[in-house]
Amino acid sequence: MIDIYSLCPGGTGKKIKFCCPNRVEEFRKIYKLLDANQNTACLNFIDGLLQSDPSCACMLAIRCVILKSLPNREQDLIETACRFYENHPENPIAIAESAQAIYLEGLQTIAKKYEVLPPQQRVDMALAEREEMRDVIRRTILRYEKAFSVPQPFQYEQVVLKLEMFVKMLIKVGFYESANAWMGLVLDVASNPAFQEIFMNSLRQLKTNKAIQHCFRTGLRVQNASGESAWKAEFDQIVETQIRKLHWSRAVEELEALAVRYEEVRKASEYWFDLALLHEWLCDLETAEKCWKEYLKCEGVSFYDALEKRIRLSFFHECPLEDAMNICTLDFQLTSAEEVLEKLKAEPTYRPVPELQMQSLNGETLMAAFDILDSPAAASLEELDPESIPVVVGNAILWKHDETGAARLEVINVLQGGADFVREAVEEVLSGWISGEAQQKVTRSISVTLDSLLRKIALPAGLSDAQVRTMKNQHCRSILLERWIHFPLGILKHQSMSAAAAKPQMRQQVETVIYALRYLLEREKLDVSILNELREALHLGPLPKISQDQIETLSPLFFDQLKMEDLTPALLERVFYISRMFNEDNLPQEVLDSVSRDPQYAAAFRIEVLKAMWSRDPHGENFCEIVTRGRQLCVENQLSDVFFDIMEVAHAMNENRLQTVFEKLKHIKEAHADDPEAMQNAAQLSRYMYGVVQNMDPADLVALQQKTAFRFPEGAGFRNVPGRDPLAHGIPGGNASERGNG
Repeated sequence: MIDIYSLCPGGTGKKIKFCCPNRVEEFRKIYKLLDANQNTACLNFIDGLLQSDPSCACMLAIRCVILKSLPNREQDLIETACRFYENHPENPIAIAESAQAIYLEGLQTIAKKYEVLPPQQRVDMALAEREEMRDVIRRTILRYEKAFSVPQPFQYEQVVLKLEMFVKMLIKVGFYESANAWMGLVLDVASNPAFQEIFMNSLRQLKTNKAIQHCFRTGLRVQNASGESAWKAEFDQIVETQIRKLHWSRAVEELEALAVRYEEVRKASEYWFDLALLHEWLCDLETAEKCWKEYLKCEGVSFYDALEKRIRLSFFHECPLEDAMNICTLDFQLTSAEEVLEKLKAEPTYRPVPELQMQSLNGETLMAAFDILDSPAAASLEELDPESIPVVVGNAILWKHDETGAARLEVINVLQGGADFVREAVEEVLSGWISGEAQQKVTRSISVTLDSLLRKIALPAGLSDAQVRTMKNQHCRSILLERWIHFPLGILKHQSMSAAAAKPQMRQQVETVIYALRYLLEREKLDVSILNELREALHLGPLPKISQDQIETLSPLFFDQLKMEDLTPALLERVFYISRMFNEDNLPQEVLDSVSRDPQYAAAFRIEVLKAMWSRDPHGENFCEIVTRGRQLCVENQLSDVFFDIMEVAHAMNENRLQTVFEKLKHIKEAHADDPEAMQNAAQLSRYMYGVVQNMDPADLVALQQKTAFRFPEGAGFRNVPGRDPLAHGIPGGNASERGNG
């Protein structure tokens, strides 16, 4: 219940007794209405109070909170927040509300500008739209920073509450390091468990999302001055009193002023490190890039640290390999839409886009769409040459004007370097219907490497997912090893990979390209082992050895370079759990296998390692061995872990050993009765098995029940299907004696 000793909700930092003691009854009525979910009535009551005191901080603050809960009141919220800030420019709640107003107003402006555009035009303007959003975010951050610069006491949580949506937008537009910093700040200052939960979930999503480059998921921390120097105390004070307190702009100014007073500061790696990181937090990537480049020139920066920063810098740009090429649209005016449609349907290099609905847009009707191939698609896998898989070189859209009947073919997503080839291919097929010269315009740019790897390929129909993945990997391998390494890349100063790899001084740049490629392959779920072949093709030796003192600060990006002999048990356990935390699977298999067999490691840790080994290849030839060893460790050490029991059930299902399945399910229910998750898994598997046995012959079912202690519930509704193969549920393989047939 609110009283005169409660903190004022208006952000003054004072108790109501010393701020607005005459409003206690008004506050009680407001909170009573809010508790009853009468938000509109409460808003009307507040508006009545504001008529007599238009600048009342308390009422303006509460009004902002209520407006957020009401639909379609965003503009009112923006106006109230701006009014609040104009009247109380030093009030932290007013500042935070105005920061959110900047953000919301920016979103409105961008939405009005871009959402009205046709879909393709909006795609073409995507980079411009994102840059405008980034500018809105930069302005919002400066305002939020001011809110946290106000001395306590005040309700920090009222400011923190307004950050959730903003942090999500930081991630959406690619300001990952800033998102890391803001979420870390919230977890430091917010005591409310609900806030902790919200931001911990967001932080967890950021750190485990493989669509985000690993160098941005980890999150960097500011550095204190190393060694002893005349400026160390002042430098560390800036870190503690400015950077760690979210006074980032002020910290930049003070660090730069320190470098003016002490010239040697500009040679210190920690100066450039902190300055670069601050600019990333402030979403100024251009200045951050300059600072990171200065950091790379400092003494004492290790090979792996420098490599991580180079990889980081490569992803500051839309084309991380600096091999951008323009994407074009070609427009052909046609004399007849219907005749062209019939012609394209008959052409082997035009593949119809399936399930496309005819639609009208801007006075034109979309008649059909096709993928344009550089060669005819193969009819079967046997006819397909992995070295020359047909590739989609453009997407053709056939339009017909609703009033005049005039037709045109719009070919989008054409690489500028291949525009002549596509134009000639279209003109060759449609020469009898094209009127006038084709119009060509640039719509956006893309990394040539990325486009080559992700370019759609034409495969025969009916392939399994595994076959499609295999062919994509073969296509990718062909591109990387036979063509791409001879292509000049801007990141290598326009040298090719093969030329740069021959120069020892270019090793870091070459490795930057390889690790950037690894991210692109992982993002598309393609096979990264091709990079080992790439290293061999480029005659690259092993990367430098990682010393034990480097492991503690080593980025998880490079865990694949660790060797068993370099790891103490404590270090290995640390890197294993860090790798898991970031959803990485890059510890060498031989390291994991060695640990899983080594009794000097705790049994619980070895069990976790075995789980990690299983997850790499759940259907591999070592499946049974891993599960058996895991179960044995659990039994020997009296550790309850249902994971391997579940895996045994799944394996028995795949082999159609139904007797084993039911025996294992019974064991799980008896041994893990106090584990809700285990019981849920067992219940799901049991329901699946009930569905399986519904298709069994009654005689087989009776035989199975006699062999197991498992009993099916009354009224399960098992059908008698004479002559029906009990394998009809579709699980391959099987053991006749366990199916009740023998």
